[in-house]
Amino acid sequence: MAEGLAGKLFEGKLQFESAGISAAFAGAQPEAVEVMQDLYAVDISGHTTQEVTEELLRRFDGVIVLDAYVFNVLKTQFPLWSDRYYLWDIDDPYGRPKKAYEQTVKLIAYCIDKFMGLEESNKETT
Repeated sequence: MAEGLAGKLFEGKLQFESAGISAAFAGAQPEAVEVMQDLYAVDISGHTTQEVTEELLRRFDGVIVLDAYVFNVLKTQFPLWSDRYYLWDIDDPYGRPKKAYEQTVKLIAYCIDKFMGLEESNKETT
């Protein structure tokens, strides 16, 4: 959802990719697809998952992490890139009702707006 929303908001001006520390399933959950289409007219039905690698991290100036556990894993497994990590700590709606996906994507939209204000206070200190 974050990749799809950011991609729409910045329409090719910035590059966004979604990745995780474990690819638990092959693509976007049906609830996420429906919410993104309903609220933002964004089609994420073709989304595929990928795992975080050092090669992937090397390509980006910043890495927004939506979960504190994942943030800590990345800092441990890929410490060289720690200065690029930003923690938003947003609950994953996986396995919950559609309403949870709606709340999550609205929080992601809020965080994108705040982050793109280039406020230094958004950066997690390491």
